[in-house]
Amino acid sequence: MSLRDLFPRFVDGPALKSVLLSIFYLLVREFLLSGLLLIVGGTVATADDLVASMGSLILQAIIDLVVMFLIFREYLSESMQSLRLEWPTCFKTIAIGVGIAVGINAVIFLCTGLLVPAGDLFLHFPTNVMAAIPLVNLIFLVVLAPVAFCCMFHVTFFGGLCGERPWLAYPLVALVLVALHYFGNHDFALFPSVCLCMLPTHLLGCWVYQKTNTVWSSIILVAAVNLLMVLAYLLFPQLALYTLIGL
Repeated sequence: MSLRDLFPRFVDGPALKSVLLSIFYLLVREFLLSGLLLIVGGTVATADDLVASMGSLILQAIIDLVVMFLIFREYLSESMQSLRLEWPTCFKTIAIGVGIAVGINAVIFLCTGLLVPAGDLFLHFPTNVMAAIPLVNLIFLVVLAPVAFCCMFHVTFFGGLCGERPWLAYPLVALVLVALHYFGNHDFALFPSVCLCMLPTHLLGCWVYQKTNTVWSSIILVAAVNLLMVLAYLLFPQLALYTLIGL
């Protein structure tokens, strides 16, 4: 198999206007909206601060999803048509991507003790919450986050560049994700390990996006990997405890 077969010509890029709107929203989200939602959550908190905090995060995820859908609605619709027309090839590629992601994450877990869902960039839903409220995590990590995150990062920073400069598109996505996590107020001692857990699935999502020319392949891959991780935590609670201690 040639390099061209692995990384074929990409022709499904979004409109420049949509990309710029998405970048603008991301800046507003990081420097204004996230802080406001946390303040609101703290204001309305009653006896259960965890519920209030999670409510703010769910609201953030819903806002992300709605805004990304409004910005990329035509692009998502066109990409869905590509998925429908070429679904056997798309799902074969997705299955390969998921298999590689599972293998990489298994190796990373054995080396670091961390198993971090790709759709939870800022570790908003720690592993103990996954075990306590599994339905909320399934909704967030498998339904809301994959669509919002893939539009916000894969479409914006990869899809807009891959057609002309694929060699630059992959590093750009990695750089943006690492930079956002770096400024996410986490323990910097864990920064390399968490990035190591997070990046492979996102880069594989970009690869299936390029290979199939539809962002829905990326969305499905991230959702599938997150689903497998949540199920692993539910079936093997000791994994959740191990990761929680590591974080």
